Amino acid sequence: MTDIQKEVFFLKELIGKLSRGIIEYNLPEVEVSVTDIDKSIEAGELYHGSFEIFSKDDNELKGIVYSTCEKFKIINDQFVGRNNKIEYVIDGKNSEIGDVIKGRVNIVSNGGELFIPYTIAVKEESIPSSIGDISNLFHFINLVKQEYDEGLKMFLSKDFERIILKDNVADKSLYNGLINSYSKKRALEEFMLAINKKQEVKIELSDTLREYDMLEESYGDILTLTRNTWGYIDIKVDVDGDFITEYKKNITEDDFAGNNYEFRYLIDISKLHSGMNYGKIKFYTMNQCLECEISIDNTGEIDSANHEIKKCIASLNEQYLNFRVRKSSIDTWAENSNVLIERARGFRDDMPFLKLLQAQMYISRRRDEEAKWLIDSVAEEILDKKEENVVLYCYYLYVRTLQKRKLEQTIIATDIIRKYYENGYDKWQLLWILLYIDTSFENNKSLKLTRIKEQYKIGCRSTLMYYEALYVLNKQPALLRVINSFELQVLNFGSKYDAIDLRLAVQISELAMLEKNFRPLLFNILVKLYDKFENKIILTAIISLLIRGNKTDEKYFKWYAKGVTADIQVTRLYEYYVYSMPEDYDGIVPNTVLMYYVYNGNQLMNREAFFYGLIIRNKDKQPNVYKNYRRNMEHFALDKLRNGEIDRFISVVYADVLTEEMITEENEKNLVKILNTWKLECDNDRIKEVIVRHKEIVNEQTFVINKGIAYINIYTDDAVVLLKDINGNIYHNTINYTLTKLYDDKGLNKIALERNPENIYLMAKECEQTLKYHKSIPSGVSLFKEVMISDDFEEVYKDYIIQDIIEYYSNNYDGEELDEYLMSIDVSRLKRKSRVSVIELMIMRGLYEYAEKYLIEYGYSDIDPRKILKYCSRRLKEDKEIEEDKQLLEYCNYAFSKGKYNEIILDYLCRYYYGTTKEMMEIWRVSKEFEFESRDLEERLIAQMLFSRTFISSVVTIYDSYYKKGASEVIRYAYLFFMSHEYFIRENPVDDMFFKHLGDELVFDKNIMDICKCAYLKYQSDKKTISDTNKEICMDCMEYLDKKTIIFDFYKQFTKWFAVSDRILDKTTIVYRAEPQDKVLISYYLETGNNEEKEYTTEEMKCCFTGMYTKSFTLFYGEKLNYYITEISDGESRVTESKDHQLDDRNVEASQSRYGMLNDILMCMEMKQEGMISELAGKYYVNNELVKHLFR
Repeated sequence: MTDIQKEVFFLKELIGKLSRGIIEYNLPEVEVSVTDIDKSIEAGELYHGSFEIFSKDDNELKGIVYSTCEKFKIINDQFVGRNNKIEYVIDGKNSEIGDVIKGRVNIVSNGGELFIPYTIAVKEESIPSSIGDISNLFHFINLVKQEYDEGLKMFLSKDFERIILKDNVADKSLYNGLINSYSKKRALEEFMLAINKKQEVKIELSDTLREYDMLEESYGDILTLTRNTWGYIDIKVDVDGDFITEYKKNITEDDFAGNNYEFRYLIDISKLHSGMNYGKIKFYTMNQCLECEISIDNTGEIDSANHEIKKCIASLNEQYLNFRVRKSSIDTWAENSNVLIERARGFRDDMPFLKLLQAQMYISRRRDEEAKWLIDSVAEEILDKKEENVVLYCYYLYVRTLQKRKLEQTIIATDIIRKYYENGYDKWQLLWILLYIDTSFENNKSLKLTRIKEQYKIGCRSTLMYYEALYVLNKQPALLRVINSFELQVLNFGSKYDAIDLRLAVQISELAMLEKNFRPLLFNILVKLYDKFENKIILTAIISLLIRGNKTDEKYFKWYAKGVTADIQVTRLYEYYVYSMPEDYDGIVPNTVLMYYVYNGNQLMNREAFFYGLIIRNKDKQPNVYKNYRRNMEHFALDKLRNGEIDRFISVVYADVLTEEMITEENEKNLVKILNTWKLECDNDRIKEVIVRHKEIVNEQTFVINKGIAYINIYTDDAVVLLKDINGNIYHNTINYTLTKLYDDKGLNKIALERNPENIYLMAKECEQTLKYHKSIPSGVSLFKEVMISDDFEEVYKDYIIQDIIEYYSNNYDGEELDEYLMSIDVSRLKRKSRVSVIELMIMRGLYEYAEKYLIEYGYSDIDPRKILKYCSRRLKEDKEIEEDKQLLEYCNYAFSKGKYNEIILDYLCRYYYGTTKEMMEIWRVSKEFEFESRDLEERLIAQMLFSRTFISSVVTIYDSYYKKGASEVIRYAYLFFMSHEYFIRENPVDDMFFKHLGDELVFDKNIMDICKCAYLKYQSDKKTISDTNKEICMDCMEYLDKKTIIFDFYKQFTKWFAVSDRILDKTTIVYRAEPQDKVLISYYLETGNNEEKEYTTEEMKCCFTGMYTKSFTLFYGEKLNYYITEISDGESRVTESKDHQLDDRNVEASQSRYGMLNDILMCMEMKQEGMISELAGKYYVNNELVKHLFR
């Protein structure tokens, strides 16, 4: 049974009863168990629910239930009974996250009409967790923050991408790149940082310096690490200093208590050396290095004194050398040295060496007596222990000779010292003394140099000896024949003290030019010598040494540049001049170099692009040079393009010389690569690879970082760039890097696209540009269609771009191609917006068979009402004989409810639609505006109004229209009876037009029910004037009712227009309204004026109409009727009304009947009009006798 048939059944039953004068007096009071339905369902879910419709009293409910949205379906849509359970199902099969299904459940019942609004939110699919369901990134971050391990497990689960990331193409691409990280915790941290859901974890160290003094036992201490926020962190710990022990080498987020971690370490005193001990504790993350210096003073009093003495002796050595190389005078040397000796003696005055040293200073200052006293004070101690400390003894002999100043003393001392030196005591100190007192060395410089070199070979590294060797070489540079280790140290000493003469410098340079390998120390010596002398030979030596060492670092460029400027004749100087040229060099290249490379360009090696870049940069300053190099640069550019090579320098050449005419089949594929290459620079030496992910493409690209630089290919604006370290961990935001686009050319980009239409990266790039800037829409749609059939593109991205294809066709396209495309679309993979557009396009293109299929499957509530109007109109035009179709009626009503309609769907709705009274009235109203005949609708509407008793005030208007078209007898009788009952029994106001209808019916139809006649009389009785026709109708009705003894007091009001029967005038009628099933009793007594006590008489009141009870009395003037009403219902009785009624001059009606004459007599008696009493009594007697004789 259809909805229409169900409702017709209820209405026919009701109208049939009404037309026979049967009415349900007590209306059921309808209530529902819910005031609204507010639910959340998951996309794809079928939710089953129910609510109850019940009667608050014992009256039976009847009715039907409608839903205004096709996704909210009523299972049992009709009900009969006091308590009714209505079941429904919410179909979320084709709904999407965020959808809201809104509508109303409309209830049409014999207890009235009401509605239940519903709002159904399609919630996100979720993953259960310990803190609740997780359905989005916000909830997920909260889970990670509260339950990290559980959050990590969810991050790695197969549901995370589908449920949490949903259709976010960019986030999915990022996730799929990071999930391959060796450390999954690192992957999670990077993901949260990349989507801006948390801060990067940074650490701070409580101290950067810890100082300890004279530890007596091993000591443990704590450094506090503080992090700024929660999250994953991996800290590596390293120490300098083996005395720092028992520390944790790796710290993670699990080690922190809140935001702090106490790092414990132990200082092991067994590993401390005497004096100051220095160490460091270093904390490394991927982008932070924090250090705390550890300083431990492990110096005792004796050690401290010895340490200070050593410092003084070292300073004395420095003072002496400065004096010997002429940096200070003898006076300055002596004075400063004496101060240092005094300081050293202040720490320890028991050292003979210090006293001898001071004595030597005194001798140099001619303070002989003081010197002698000091020497004598230590002589005995030194002589007693001379074999134990030969060096000190020999030094004593040397100082004594200085003090004595006697040749024989000097000869004796020399012999003694030489014997020691030549017999096992070959200490450098002894040789140094001999160099000053043994005349053989002064005469034989070569021997002197040889002896010093022998000391070097056995380990002597004294600067005093270096000076002596340097002194010899300065005097006789020819003695420098090779530059081995000894010579190099001597020369280094000489360069440090600026003590090398020019002749020796030239000798050094000539030997350096013979070197086969680069020697850094020799190079540094030569640099200092050139800075001092600016000698061309030295410069030549420097350049030769650099070239032999193949030195091309930028720091050496200045030497090659000096060589070019000085026109140094060294092989391959021009090559190394270019090889070492700084990358940011902005000077002018000398013409000699430029001319050389015009014909020797192949010698530029890997600096060719850089060199051409200089030419291009200075082409305005050197146009002829640029012209000479133009052909070389073009050949170079083509060669590099052929090999697909590009870097920051090659890109400069491309930009200057590459033209569209140079692009051929051979190099056009590589054009794509060079136009989309970026330079990535990263100074973190742990990063070894770069991963580039384009959200559109399935596969990722990997590039190697070399010396902190990688040349990567990026084609779209939002490509994801990831960095991978040596351990396989992948980073997104936490490692700093810079990106620079190398080369771009609009014209060549266009060529690259035209000639490489199948390049997936260019396709992705063009798709992005089309979607972002809406450029080249027709070609973009063709491109989208190619993407849809490619396996290289992500499915989620295909779902994304198909929306734009549909949108374009919706707005811009028309033709057979569109029809073919529409019929080929897999609608099931479309999102709602696109699906709606496809269905609308199908309707617009006349593909009704396809449209109907998808309207049934996916619903119509999202479709443009104008398109639904078109669909319905075409369906109804094509099949003019179409009868009731529930689906089609829903479509028509949907369009109508949105204000879209025409005569075709109005006609269909008028013929078949059933809904709420309000909805049907609106259809009727619009039909009237169209001057459209809607008799069927009016008949249904009147019936439903009478059934549900809603909008009763409007039923008269609708009936008036219906009546003019010819009302059916059943509807007429039902309408007249119902409205009369409303007016007469229920005492509800009724439109005046009803009584016009009723009057017309009473003229021609004598079978009109009694209640209708009573209602008409009641209505007219209140009028001040009535027409003659109405008087006749009223007289007929009253005469008819009088005969049936249906008498009411208001009949007496008609005496002003016509004679009313004495039977009516003689009676006073008490009217009471009550439930028709109740028994109504009236208890009464008459007060006649005497004071006799009266007893109540009880009688049952007559039910003249459903719900109306009457009792008539004959009262004479002055009599008072006292009464009360008792209702008996379900065996229980209750008094409901207690009143009185008195007949006096206000309500007595004048009449010539015996009853009237008696009332007149009683009135005269009250007024004591004796004459009138006699007159009236005579008339009454005559009339009474006449009646007896005439009607015997």
